[in-house]
Amino acid sequence: MTEALRVLSSAVSLAFILLGFLTLRDYLRHPDRSRGLLALAIGLLAVTSIIGQIQAGTMTPLVMVVTPLLDAQSVKEFVELARAKPGALTYASSGTGNLRRQFGC
Repeated sequence: MTEALRVLSSAVSLAFILLGFLTLRDYLRHPDRSRGLLALAIGLLAVTSIIGQIQAGTMTPLVMVVTPLLDAQSVKEFVELARAKPGALTYASSGTGNLRRQFGC
């Protein structure tokens, strides 16, 4: 399933790129404001889609490190311990707004 989603995502990116080139060509042949804005919008969608593809290809796995002093040998045990002792555990992250921080919240 993951491979199928990756292929579908790549196909969508390629479609946006092709559509962006076609609308840009149309704008250059018939320059008016509405066609220019359409070419810009589709071009930005293509760039956003490409950036998403690059980001998806460079994602690193999430790692969770727990001190050996805790009685937690798995994520499930850690969550159970955190629920049993609200406010007693803390965590650190690599920065505001990134996936690792969101995972920890």
